[in-house]
Amino acid sequence: MNQEEVFNTFEADNWFKRNCNALDSISYEEDKICTMLQNHKYLDNISSVLELGCSSGYRLNLLKKILPHCKKFVGMDISEQAVKHGIQKYGLELYQDSLTTFAYPEQFDMVIVSGVLCVLERKNLYQCIANIDKLLKVQNSYLVLHDFYPFHSYKKRNHHVANEYIYI
Repeated sequence: MNQEEVFNTFEADNWFKRNCNALDSISYEEDKICTMLQNHKYLDNISSVLELGCSSGYRLNLLKKILPHCKKFVGMDISEQAVKHGIQKYGLELYQDSLTTFAYPEQFDMVIVSGVLCVLERKNLYQCIANIDKLLKVQNSYLVLHDFYPFHSYKKRNHHVANEYIYI
């Protein structure tokens, strides 16, 4: 299996199981994206937010406090367990899908992609970026990209999946 297949098949659910309790207890002061957006002066214009790779939607739930004028919060994650948990716990509009296939009938003022691009197969990266672009409104929209930021380029084997050669 390649890296993306491993995450799509089982590692996304396993990651959520390992991190569920920690995610549910994060405050908006601890979340880098929430902290960054909290100080942004144009947030009143945002009426819709989509988070791709949202896990349980914990960040979308936190953003409700920061974006009081926003009426629509939607999330997508590959982990079926995370999506079920988020729908039950936060009452959010969440979908179980992947970046390569996710489509939505509307566009958004803000699309957040955090910690997801690193698990994609490089051959699918351009398709995923094109899909993300289709989800953004043409005028006055924001794309928030957040991923691992190492001090130097490196490739580290994921120790949670011992039988496969996948990397973080």
